[in-house]
Amino acid sequence: MLASISGSWSDALNETVPGGSGKWAVAPMPRWDDGYASGGHGGSSAAVLSTSQHPVEALEFLTWMCTDPAGIDAMIEFSGIGWSPAKDYIGEIRQQPSEFFSGQNYNEEVIVPMAEGQNLDWTWAPMMQRAQAIIGDGMTNAVSGEVPLVDMFANSQKEIVKIMRDMGLDAEEAR
Repeated sequence: MLASISGSWSDALNETVPGGSGKWAVAPMPRWDDGYASGGHGGSSAAVLSTSQHPVEALEFLTWMCTDPAGIDAMIEFSGIGWSPAKDYIGEIRQQPSEFFSGQNYNEEVIVPMAEGQNLDWTWAPMMQRAQAIIGDGMTNAVSGEVPLVDMFANSQKEIVKIMRDMGLDAEEAR
C-alpha cells in the first residue's frame, strides 16, 4: 500500500503512475487538534509585473483566467492545475467521477470539504523552497543509507539555520 499526502493538484502527478488507473482513491487528510488539515505544498498566484507593456490587458486576462468558467476549464485542461482559483466553480471536469481514482468523484466528495477547512492565515517560512531542497537531498542520502535519518534532520536544520543567519535572519536551532 502506498499513500501520498499532498495538495489537490497532486492528482495529475498520481495519474502518471503506469498501470495505476482504478487502483487509487482519495481520502480526507488527517486533521490537527485545531481542526485544520493542510498539505505541505500548494498554492499559487497570478500577477502582473510592474514592467508589463500591457498591464491593463494582462490584468483583464488574469481576471478572466481565474474567474470565468471557460478560463478555469482551460487552465485545468492545458496547465494541469489541481484546483480552481474561483470559490464557486471547481471546473467542469472536476465535477465528474475519475476513472483513474476508482470511479470516485473525489473533488466534490473529498477536496471541496477539505478546502473549506484550510487555515488561511498560514504562510510559508523564509527560503522555503531551498529548505525543502536541503531536506529532499538529505532524504535521498538517508534512504540510500549514507546518513541515518535522525542525523539527516539535525544536519538539515544546521544547514538551514546557517543559511538564514547568513541572510541576516534571526534563526535558532530547535532543541
